[in-house]
Amino acid sequence: MKSILFRGINRRLMVWGIACVVGCPMGSCLAAGPQVGTGSVAADSQQEKNPASSGPQEFEKLKWLVGKWTTGSGAAIPAEASAKWSPDGKFLILDYSVSPPGFPVISASDRIAWDPSGKTFRSWTFRGDGGFGQANWVEREQGWMIRYGGTHSDGRQFSSTLLLQGADGKLQLSAIERWVGEEQFPDLVLELEHERSQPAPLVSIENKTWELTRMESGPCRAKNLPTLSLTNQEVQAFGGINQIGGQYQKQGESLRFRNLVSTLMGGSEAASEVEHEFSSMLERVTRYTLEDEQLVLWAGEKKVAWFNERKSEPASFEQVRNVTWELVELKGMAVQSDLPPTLRFADGTLEGFGGVNQMNGTFNQTEATLSFGPLRSTKRGGPQPAMQLETRFGQLLETVDGFEISQDQLLLLKDKDVVAKFRRQE
Repeated sequence: MKSILFRGINRRLMVWGIACVVGCPMGSCLAAGPQVGTGSVAADSQQEKNPASSGPQEFEKLKWLVGKWTTGSGAAIPAEASAKWSPDGKFLILDYSVSPPGFPVISASDRIAWDPSGKTFRSWTFRGDGGFGQANWVEREQGWMIRYGGTHSDGRQFSSTLLLQGADGKLQLSAIERWVGEEQFPDLVLELEHERSQPAPLVSIENKTWELTRMESGPCRAKNLPTLSLTNQEVQAFGGINQIGGQYQKQGESLRFRNLVSTLMGGSEAASEVEHEFSSMLERVTRYTLEDEQLVLWAGEKKVAWFNERKSEPASFEQVRNVTWELVELKGMAVQSDLPPTLRFADGTLEGFGGVNQMNGTFNQTEATLSFGPLRSTKRGGPQPAMQLETRFGQLLETVDGFEISQDQLLLLKDKDVVAKFRRQE
């Protein structure tokens, strides 16, 4: 744990310490890691949350910072911080909060970048109360000298010089030449220590079915909850009415969906509103996080959707019985019809609709197989496209030998290949 030591602490110096945090953003201080003695830290704290992203090559001197920092229980001013790579891996981001006794909590976020023109680092600080600043860094024999300034939330200008040096995972920060407006504050020395926690195991969001629980408008209470699955760069989603397919690109925490295409089935007004919000949300996604086993999708800096992983359960034909199943895909082609074919299973008997005619018959089902007996149909005529679909549907049923249940879908199989997809009819 890191400890904070103040020379000659008294009540006035405590106020000076707080002013230092105001005039010298803690994040900028931490981010300006020393050049010397960092090798042992790198081995323990490398790649905290996004191991695939190590930042630009120039960040080799700072990547040891990634991880969590916190003060000890006896610290005069409690503080905590967390450093991680930006989703694109090009910046180092430090979020932190400081809790001075008797004063409001101070929070801020620092973004640290490599300046290719100046061949050094620069950082920008954005405080929770509206203040902001920036810093230029100069490399020294034993660490860094950082000169920075900015605007306090009350409009006053602040400036300071920071001297950093350290070894063996410990960092000493000396803040000198500290000004806020026309008032100068004493020099301050801080000593910090890195929390050497074990890196969290990687958790994949791919090859799983994620079920929507909430969007920006609030909790999702749709009868058929939208779902999302990502496998081998292919997106398979269900909006509550229609199937949605396309591609995705994922690098680190960056996530974007491309070329999304939906079937065009109609549904209730409430279900259509949920599906529209869901599909529009997917178009805006830029990254993701995993929080308490939930998948959270972000659009920029805003959370837009929350998902729980749907745990797989053994397929049971009891989930199929006494439900009307509406055909949405036949041999890989989306079914677009005002009157799509349907099936309904009872105890050994089947009722169906081919798009023009009613049908009925029998079926045989075991734990892993499904086949249809002779099917009888009425003899009505109809539009040629509907009649062609009905003929193909009837012929396909004669070839079925298995089934699967996936994402509120009934899949009919032939030699383990999916030949027809159905969804629950509202």
